[in-house]
Amino acid sequence: MKRPLLRFLLLGFLLFVADGLGFGPGVDAPAVAPLVAPASDDDVWFHEALLRNDHRTDAIVRRRLARNMRFASSDDPRDDAELVDEAIALGMHESDLVVRRRLIQKMKLRIHEQVRRVPPTEAELLDYLEANARRFTEPERVRVTHVYFRDAARAEASRAALTTPDALDGIGDPLPIPRHLPPHSQAELGRQLGPKFAAEVLGASDGVWQGPFESAYGVHFVWIRERRPAMRSALETVRSEVREGLLYERAEAAVAAEIVALRDKHGVAREDAS
Repeated sequence: MKRPLLRFLLLGFLLFVADGLGFGPGVDAPAVAPLVAPASDDDVWFHEALLRNDHRTDAIVRRRLARNMRFASSDDPRDDAELVDEAIALGMHESDLVVRRRLIQKMKLRIHEQVRRVPPTEAELLDYLEANARRFTEPERVRVTHVYFRDAARAEASRAALTTPDALDGIGDPLPIPRHLPPHSQAELGRQLGPKFAAEVLGASDGVWQGPFESAYGVHFVWIRERRPAMRSALETVRSEVREGLLYERAEAAVAAEIVALRDKHGVAREDAS
C-alpha cells in the first residue's frame, strides 16, 4: 500500500504545482523567465542551458524526466517522449537537482569540447612544460644495497662485518625485499620501507655503509651505490600529461570568460561585485 500511496501523493503534488503555475499536463511550458539578481554562476549557466533547449534535447535529462514521471504513475501507457513533454510542462526540469547539475555540466563540457578541437602546437607544449617545470620534474633517485636486522642490537653486533656492498653472505636477517634495490625516489622508497627510512637514506652519504636506519620492519644498514639528481622530464616522456594539462587550463579559462560574457548578456552582476 505504501508505494501506490506515495505515487498518488507525488502526482498530486505535481498537479498542484502545475495548477499554481497556470498550466496543466500536455500544455507547452511558458518562455524561460528572465534572470533576477542576485544570481549565482550556476543560476546563469542553468538559465542559458534552458534558453538553448538543452533540457529538451539532452538524452540524460530526458531519461531522468521520463523516469520521474513513471515513478509517479507506473501504469501510464504513454511513451517516454510524451512523458518528457509533460514533465517539462509541469516544471520538473527546473526543480530536479540532478537535471540542474547535468545542464550546468553540459554547458561547461560544450566549451571544453570546443577548446579541444584546436590541438596545441609543439612550441606551445614546450612552453607549457617549461612553465610547469616543477610539476614535470623527475625526482632525485638512489640505487641502494641494504642489510636488514630485526632489532638495533643485532645490527650493532654485525656492524664490523660489513665491508663492501657485495660481501654480505651470512649477514643480516631474512626480509622479502631484495637487498639490491633499483633506483627509487624518496616517495617510492617510503612506500616500500617507510617515510622516515626514506628521508634518512636520501640524506645519507654515498659509497659507505650508513645507519642503522629504522624502517617499517626493523633496522637497516644502507650503502648508496648510485644517486641520480632530479631533472626535468623530456617532452616525449610526458607528452600526454602536458597536452591534457594545457588543454584543461585553456578550457577552464574559456569557461571563466564565458560566464562573464553570459552575465553581461543577461544583465546580471556578480554577487561579490561592489
